[in-house]
Amino acid sequence: MTAAATHTSLLILMMIKVSMVIVGTVSGEPCVFPFLFKDKEYRDCTTAGRTDGKFWCATTYNYNLDINWRYCGLPCRFPFHYNGYDYYSCTTNGRTDDKLWCANTYNYDQDKQWSLCEKRPWSWMVSYTLHDICVLNGSSVEMSCSYTYPSHLTMQKAYWINSYSDGAPDVSQVSEYKKRVMVNCEDKADNCTLRIQPVDHRDERSYYCRITTNVEKENRIGPHGVKLSVTDLKVVTPRRVKEGDNVTLTCNTTCNLTSSPSFIWSKDGRPVEKKQIINNQLQLHPVSYEDEGSYTCAVRGHDGLPSPPYRLIIMSVEPHPVIIVLVGVAVCGVVGLLCVLYWLR
Repeated sequence: MTAAATHTSLLILMMIKVSMVIVGTVSGEPCVFPFLFKDKEYRDCTTAGRTDGKFWCATTYNYNLDINWRYCGLPCRFPFHYNGYDYYSCTTNGRTDDKLWCANTYNYDQDKQWSLCEKRPWSWMVSYTLHDICVLNGSSVEMSCSYTYPSHLTMQKAYWINSYSDGAPDVSQVSEYKKRVMVNCEDKADNCTLRIQPVDHRDERSYYCRITTNVEKENRIGPHGVKLSVTDLKVVTPRRVKEGDNVTLTCNTTCNLTSSPSFIWSKDGRPVEKKQIINNQLQLHPVSYEDEGSYTCAVRGHDGLPSPPYRLIIMSVEPHPVIIVLVGVAVCGVVGLLCVLYWLR
């Protein structure tokens, strides 16, 4: 046996030891999709033929003939658990360089297996900037998704839908949205944004990014989507307020506003002093009769969308003296009348 033949035999034996089935030459060339392995075409990386669970692809169309292949790397695992939360798409949390990453197993905290979510020529990825958004009724909202797709596909369209269904229409073409939405999903871009203005309670639902390609079976809807909640403002305070009490007025919402806004307060249509506003609450410490009036709160920057007015009424600590006198006169009058009737008998 020649030295070259011996080397080839050793290489094949080494490959058999690694994969048990997949043999041939590990190539630095990019994946080719589709590729033929045994009697089946593959349009994405696969673990077929391997016993170690690692993903691979062929670097020529016919693996059976050329036996050239490469590893694809470990895929993302969704959802994955990191630092107390479940993530359904790649995230930048925990990094200082703003690069997207994912875990390769469910429990990152335990296994510490991860990879960057770089644009891989063989993989699909649809992720959202935020999965939960809470906005003020009457204001605006913007949702964003980013995506990558296998290089063997041609993207046809990216758009937003409000139902996790392949048959759901593009929201920009739905009559109830048509005059209120702006969409930026340019062809060949890698992101898609949806803006709704003004927002109302009818818009509360989940929204999804959908990508269509030249292969119908390769279309994708980004899972889990963006859940939109819409809130009104309401002033709340203790029901009974007496002169001298420490009273705090709170601008209440039904969900936590995503923008973490600051609030402004008005009394009888005029702004209140800033020194009275602490942690977005209006504090009247202590409250006096001069504080009686109609109060509203609003999100700073959305002054035209205030809460309904709340009428603050201050109760007296003691009964009014005039009321005491009148009650005394009435009691004395009744007693005197009874005395006269007794003597007449």
